[in-house]
Amino acid sequence: MRNAKRIAVRNEHVFASGQETKALSAIAPARKPRFRLVFVLHNRAHRSTVIRSVCSGWFDKDLAILDNAVMRNKRVLFLCTGNYYRSRLAEELFNQRARRLELNWRASSCALAIERGADNNGPISEFAMRALSDLDVIPAHPFRFPIACTVRDFELADLVIAMKEAEHRSLMKTKFNAWAERVTYWHVHDLDVADFAETAKLIDVLVNELIQLIQEADDHLGRE
Repeated sequence: MRNAKRIAVRNEHVFASGQETKALSAIAPARKPRFRLVFVLHNRAHRSTVIRSVCSGWFDKDLAILDNAVMRNKRVLFLCTGNYYRSRLAEELFNQRARRLELNWRASSCALAIERGADNNGPISEFAMRALSDLDVIPAHPFRFPIACTVRDFELADLVIAMKEAEHRSLMKTKFNAWAERVTYWHVHDLDVADFAETAKLIDVLVNELIQLIQEADDHLGRE
């Protein structure tokens, strides 16, 4: 979200990098999407920007098209309360699948209220490790301890996803209000509400849907 600039699109907000970005047109989805992605390609040599909007697996409409755009490596940031279970599981699942599919996206994760995890044991939840094992995923960073979010994390991210809107929107407004409306909010319960297997299954599904949307966007852009 470098040099993030808000673009109004039929009462929804999307964010693009590049000072010359402007919305030309858009088609609002018939229903509220589960999440919305905006892909921004910036060719610095030609000062051109390409924006693609993806909603529920379908392209709404190209907002702006200029030739010779160059795709850069992109980053998705997963947020949860303690960066101990949900966001860590999403990060590991996303990166394993992105590498396997040779996507130019990588994930990281951090905590919005790391102080609430003071009683957590070890660097990552045993339930996250069990879920990764059940999904045949070898974690890349099993010994990394939870990390607290900073403004820099948001500045470096192309897409930010918080794991549960009812839990994390208020934390965003309290701690990072300027970024609160730029976040995509999922609806994944923590272990105090849902069984770990249920939570892991939902994260697995959501990450797969996210990967699919990214692939569709890349395929579409490759045909241009």
